[in-house]
Amino acid sequence: MYLQGVSTRKVKRPKGFRFVGSLQYNRQYDQYTENGCMGFVLSTLIFLIFAAVLLVVSQDVQVFPAALMSLHRRPVRDPKTLPTEIESTFITTLDGKKLEVWRLAADDAEAKPYVGIVFHGNGGSLEAFLLTQLWFQELGITSYGFDYRGFGRSTGWPNEAGVYRDCDAVYKYVTERESVSPAELVVLGISVGGPFAARIAGLHKPKLLILVSTFSSIQHLVRQLPLIRHFRRLCWYKLPTIEYVGELDDTNLLLLHGERDRTISSTHSIALQQAYRGTGKVKLLLSPHADHNNVFYLERRRLGEETLDLL
Repeated sequence: MYLQGVSTRKVKRPKGFRFVGSLQYNRQYDQYTENGCMGFVLSTLIFLIFAAVLLVVSQDVQVFPAALMSLHRRPVRDPKTLPTEIESTFITTLDGKKLEVWRLAADDAEAKPYVGIVFHGNGGSLEAFLLTQLWFQELGITSYGFDYRGFGRSTGWPNEAGVYRDCDAVYKYVTERESVSPAELVVLGISVGGPFAARIAGLHKPKLLILVSTFSSIQHLVRQLPLIRHFRRLCWYKLPTIEYVGELDDTNLLLLHGERDRTISSTHSIALQQAYRGTGKVKLLLSPHADHNNVFYLERRRLGEETLDLL
């Protein structure tokens, strides 16, 4: 006989259970549950430790991911692969790394007495940021771009201290080759290139510092990331753009950021604007329809007008 609405299936008993009275059953069930909870806690702890170790040992790759795509490249350049009008040179840093540097001259008829240096982002090498040098050329400014160690055909492996050395070497090379003073320099930093450009500006006081889609510091950026922020104390990278901006004297500062940027919030550029304590001019351009990767392309004309106005 079956009762409607009442299940007659047998309850599956955990292995090792014996119903020899309610007291013994309760004890066995409690032990079974406790073992399950302990297993879950142990598994979670192992996962968190593994995630923490992975985050620590892979920080170079997280900050400079494009370096992985360059591991197979040799530090030589076939002139046939160069874009039109680009001159390629390899320079050597103080610690022996070879960096590829590109020079794109301004047209003689429209040349202005300034030289630009591009500190590109971490999503690619020189080729991916050629637009910035073409933009300088349109403004009548001779420009230099370069690959950090480990990027493109530059040797070595990138890290914070090493890339600082790269930037120092490039600054020395450019100023000596062009015979220019800091007052004749325009320094452009894009995304992760921002703190490196800002550091050079703080040290040498160029005429203009341009920061595009950069962060106030990598520590502040990590705090905004949903999962990684819980491990922020394990981040040894600093890249304190906001500190370098705060050290600027009479260098003009021009900031550009897309309001749809989901990689680095535009609040970082607002913070950088507020951190400026120098005597120069400061301008923040916010693009309502641009994101992290297309803001320079969409706003290049407006950025160019503001650049010439600040020179």
